[in-house]
Formats: sequence, C-alpha cells, structure tokens
Amino acid sequence: MTSLLIAAAEKTGWWNAIINYQIIRGNAIWRFALVLLVILITMAAGRVIQFAMSGYASRLVRKKGEGLRSLLLKALLSRSMW
Repeated sequence: MTSLLIAAAEKTGWWNAIINYQIIRGNAIWRFALVLLVILITMAAGRVIQFAMSGYASRLVRKKGEGLRSLLLKALLSRSMW
C-alpha cells in the first residue's frame, strides 16, 4: 500500500496522491473530510439558531408575558439542549 502511494506521488504529484488516498475502498480521504466539515457546520448552525430562538423567546416573555408561543419555544429549546 505504501509503495503504491509513493509511486502515485512520484507520477502525479504528492498533493494529488494525498487527496486521492483511499481509506476505505472507493472512498477518497477528501470525501471523509467533506462529510466531517458538513457535520461541523451543521452543528454550529444549530447552536446559532438555538441561541436566536432563546433570545426571541425571552423577548416574548418580557413583552407579552408567558404565552403559547413563548411556551412552545421554551419547550423546543429544552428538548434540543445537550
């Protein structure tokens, strides 16, 4: 396996050999990195949305008191917190 990697690096360039290195048959390493990046971005976006919804719910409570909308938002937020 290592000799294949070295031969590929000499032929096509070392960067191309690293990017196209296959961890599991048929799947290059860049695909795994892309999936990991999508997961991390999704988790960060979820946290931002959770923060915004929490702020909106607290503003609703301050303005109008405990209403159906604020209770629903609080219930959704309490289920999604870790």
